Amino acid sequence: MSRRRGPRRVRAPLAPTARKAGLEPGALVYTGIERDHEVKAHVTVYDSEGFDERLDAPLAVALAAIEATTVQPAGRVTWVDVGGVHDLDALRALGSALGLHPLTLEDLAHVGQRPKAEPFDTYLYVAARTLAVAPAVDGVAPALRDEQVSVVVRGALVVTFQERPSERFEAVRERVRRGHGRLRSGGAGYLLYALLDGVVDQGFVALEALSDELERLEDRVFDAATPKVLEQLVQLKRELAHLRRVASPTRELLAVLRRDAPAELGAVVLTDLRDVYDHAAHVLDATDVLREIAGSLQETYAANVANRTNEVVRVLTVFTAVFMPITFIAGVYGMNFWNMPEIAWRWGYAAVWGLMVVVTAGMLFWMRRRRFL
Repeated sequence: MSRRRGPRRVRAPLAPTARKAGLEPGALVYTGIERDHEVKAHVTVYDSEGFDERLDAPLAVALAAIEATTVQPAGRVTWVDVGGVHDLDALRALGSALGLHPLTLEDLAHVGQRPKAEPFDTYLYVAARTLAVAPAVDGVAPALRDEQVSVVVRGALVVTFQERPSERFEAVRERVRRGHGRLRSGGAGYLLYALLDGVVDQGFVALEALSDELERLEDRVFDAATPKVLEQLVQLKRELAHLRRVASPTRELLAVLRRDAPAELGAVVLTDLRDVYDHAAHVLDATDVLREIAGSLQETYAANVANRTNEVVRVLTVFTAVFMPITFIAGVYGMNFWNMPEIAWRWGYAAVWGLMVVVTAGMLFWMRRRRFL
């Protein structure tokens, strides 16, 4: 007999490294979800005076923008946002234009990277993970999806590599358009800071969604502790563990950038980077608190189930204790022997009923006195 289960989400592995097993270091193998879209890029060139952008530009435009950075005026920043790392030929062309080390190219295609920062002679490579929240559907807890975002900083050039085209950095791009704040005049290091700040802020969005779900489940644990609630609690704990797997190395990444500040960041950005580090630490600490609350709710659920079971057992015990004596009496007078004196007595039937009523009342009175009821 099959048992019907509630809806579940199956998570893809964070680092499908099996495709790379046995290959030499630096082998270019894409390990992400199969994709077939054309690799395009958003190209934005800006300085304190203005900006120019090209959205959904073909690869040739991105390569030309990278080449143009060698002769662009001082103070001008070029940001190339590449959407897709599945096309290895495109990745090789970009790597050649940027002068990337083979191990960096390998990390770009191997999308299960842990957040990290690796300085090279001519550029800085940063790998981070972005978060997106799938809303709760049909009682299933909100699910987190994370993707790799890689950033290469070479002088006044910043190139971001995303697994697929998305608008996750649209807020940063809009700040470039408006020209408010320090982004337009802060250089490539400040742009890297703004991108990392946006990545960390996505953790707060995930925290809010999971916290709301935890509050909803908290009410249900006390009001209607059903197996469905337990299943949702387990799913929520899984998502919180997922959030921690992203938040913890992200905080370590920011700590490394603060401690061993690469030249690409610039001294002024380090002050701002402390604020991002504090945000990352806040996300991690809040995640740990939510995990503890979820664990406590699971224990509370088990305690509620145990209490309800004890209550049922107590009621059944009371019924058993009350009916056992009168069952004995009924059994004695149901034997139908000829030599039972009460069988021939005119008032025998009523007397037996009266005896059973008195015994029952006495049992109830005794249990009441003993606080069993």
